[in-house]
Amino acid sequence: MRIKLGTVIIFAVVVVAIIGGGAYLLTQSSDKSNTSANVVHTTTGSNANTTANNVVNINVAETIIVTNTSVVANTNTTASNINTSTKNGVAILPESQRVSDTVSTLNIPVNVPTYDGKQYFVVGQPQGQNSKAIKKIIFSLPGHGTSAEKDYDAWKTSITDNDYAIASLNWWDGGGETPGDYYTPQEVLNQITSYLIQQGYDDADFVVLEGFSRGSANTYAVKSYDVMSGTPVIDAVISASGKYQVDFPLAPNALTATTKLYNGVPWILACGGKDDNPTRDGCIGMGETRTWLISEGANILALLEDPNGGHGAFHSSPLKLVDQALSLLDALPLAK
Repeated sequence: MRIKLGTVIIFAVVVVAIIGGGAYLLTQSSDKSNTSANVVHTTTGSNANTTANNVVNINVAETIIVTNTSVVANTNTTASNINTSTKNGVAILPESQRVSDTVSTLNIPVNVPTYDGKQYFVVGQPQGQNSKAIKKIIFSLPGHGTSAEKDYDAWKTSITDNDYAIASLNWWDGGGETPGDYYTPQEVLNQITSYLIQQGYDDADFVVLEGFSRGSANTYAVKSYDVMSGTPVIDAVISASGKYQVDFPLAPNALTATTKLYNGVPWILACGGKDDNPTRDGCIGMGETRTWLISEGANILALLEDPNGGHGAFHSSPLKLVDQALSLLDALPLAK
């Protein structure tokens, strides 16, 4: 995981430190010659601490918008004290407020609200997760029309004996099947990044993005936004039963950069040989995606196949494709 502050974000944090409350990175894209960010957050707060001089009785209710180097702020200031324990404008929670690791919660997950308050993660983690030298976590995107709870249940049989936390993102609003009924790839990345900051993850930790079906079809776009941000946080990707499709668009200018988009990114693909849609979700489609990912520089660790498996082969196969995937990830230097 790599979280660094670019010039614009440093500027945004300075603004936050002065006028007080926290900013939320909604969009960020960058390449070698350009960085842009939009930060929007509305907050009201008091009774926080600050070490800044001459900051007394400031109660913030503001809307801050940062676009490149322009700032527009509407501010009402009538209360006190500012909490500056933030990273990229996101508050770092004290240990007492993070997901508990006193005992393993892999079989009894908890719901954790997303940073924007619109959705939630279903989170389970091993005992002692918060104090590990390298914390391992998998962010999972469910398939279409599937809740995070059902997605997490699919993981349960595979995660009880390993040291990965699982955070299944409820990225679907429970309504229709249009793109507007789901988080966009940029929004998915924002929620993942904010969760990592809030829960105290840092550069030493190992972060995996996994998606199944429609979630898989979006992993390529989410990772493209991560790469183009210039400060990637996702270390490896698992795409199961959902090939790359142009109607799930990548980040702007992602394929026009001077370097290959996924240069060196460890990637695992999975499929079932008896998938009902073999050219899109099955092994034919995933084989095509492997070729495309290689052309964009990805480090393909494996295309895991169950010849007799259906659409859900990654989780349901007797060949234990999840265990195979995690063993491949654990062999990476980043995971050690």
